[in-house]
Amino acid sequence: MLLLDLLLVQVALGAFDTIYHHELKEQLPYRAGAAPELRIHGIRALLYALIVAGLAAFEWHGWLATVFGALFATEIVLTLWDFVIEDRTRKLPPSERITHALLAVNGGAFLLALAHTLAGWWTYPSALAAVDHGWRGAALGVACAGLVASAVRDLYAARKLEQIPRASATVDFGPGRLRVLVSGGTGFIGRRLIWTLLEQGHEVTVFARDATRAWLLFDRRVAVTERLDQLPSEAGFDAAVNLAGAPVIGRPWTRARKAELIASRLDTTRELLAFLERTGTKPVLISGSAIGYYGDRGEARVSERDAGRALFMSQLCAAWEGAAQQAERLGVRVCTLRLGLVLGWGGALPMLIAPHLAALGARIGSGRQWVSWVHVDDVVAAIAFLIRNPQARGPFNVVAPASLRQADLARAIARSYRRPLWLALPGRLLEGLLGEMACVFTRGQCVVPARLSEAGFRFRYADFDSALRAVRGNAP
Repeated sequence: MLLLDLLLVQVALGAFDTIYHHELKEQLPYRAGAAPELRIHGIRALLYALIVAGLAAFEWHGWLATVFGALFATEIVLTLWDFVIEDRTRKLPPSERITHALLAVNGGAFLLALAHTLAGWWTYPSALAAVDHGWRGAALGVACAGLVASAVRDLYAARKLEQIPRASATVDFGPGRLRVLVSGGTGFIGRRLIWTLLEQGHEVTVFARDATRAWLLFDRRVAVTERLDQLPSEAGFDAAVNLAGAPVIGRPWTRARKAELIASRLDTTRELLAFLERTGTKPVLISGSAIGYYGDRGEARVSERDAGRALFMSQLCAAWEGAAQQAERLGVRVCTLRLGLVLGWGGALPMLIAPHLAALGARIGSGRQWVSWVHVDDVVAAIAFLIRNPQARGPFNVVAPASLRQADLARAIARSYRRPLWLALPGRLLEGLLGEMACVFTRGQCVVPARLSEAGFRFRYADFDSALRAVRGNAP
């Protein structure tokens, strides 16, 4: 039974590694360039499912013991290949390295136990003998199903990543080769922006806390700095795009979490300002924000002329925009992006879609709250538009012209994936579970991109259905 116990531990560690690191922390299924690693993960998961099923229900007697040994040897080769690809394409976070070390230690113990077991099976007449391992066999059966599901997930994601261009198409940054400084470049929007800049031949410097990770993420095609004060005084840029900030959706908004959300935005912005002041360079500064600036506005149509509210999200956005606007005193043109829900192969959309795939999509609260959204390619196009338009300055709502109700958004997703929509999630339940953060889901704003439209910007994805088709890879 020791062999099965070690296998159960190995499967549990592997499940944690897949869910926490690959899915949540690193978001491999949505990362350009991750297709080779995902493909190996998928093939290895299928092979491991065979191994788990083989040990859960059978003993491999006689020459069949060598067949089972060959299966496990192949799995080891795939694991080593996976290590090589990971080393070439990304820097593993400390928790993932620790998990891999634990997997290696437990895997070594499992290998010794397996070798002893196979040696005993070799002495029996050749046969595939059915056995009943009780609850251990049942647990391994569940693990086998999970491994098959994980394999399908990774192989499908690898296929989608190869189909979806990592850069936005037909984006005009203006004439000439730009030198662009990007903070927050390893995030969802930042990755799309940087790949677009690189594919068009522009020069990109990434300001990131983990230089190696950023360098590997963009195939070693960017310059990376961990501290702006390390850049030489003569360093000059045509544009600086500031997208750095901890995700708003996550841990509850305790006092400490609110302070972290504010600091993650203001500290980076202040470092950018100190760099601009030290070097005297005057790039256009495009800085992030969000439509949470406006707070809950009920049925009102909201434009850039409307003020914020005395709510945390509004205060967070106002503080971030205020910090960026300080660059105006240095002679820098500043534009702030009030972003809605950004749609794309990554970001928040997968979290919205996942319940629908399991037929668990829901109307939230009344379902009448407005959701203002924008496709990630239109975000990149808007950034390019503001860079090349010397008259543009101040706040811009970066949202598609057609907001929709939350219930209509849920119906559109369910219809697109051919799933039923039969659940309703009470707003009070969310408020009890998430506290103040629940307002992101239960309240909304009908925001219009007034200033972008007046300046002549045109959205490629003006309606939700076309944007969702593009995300799924079915755009015409």
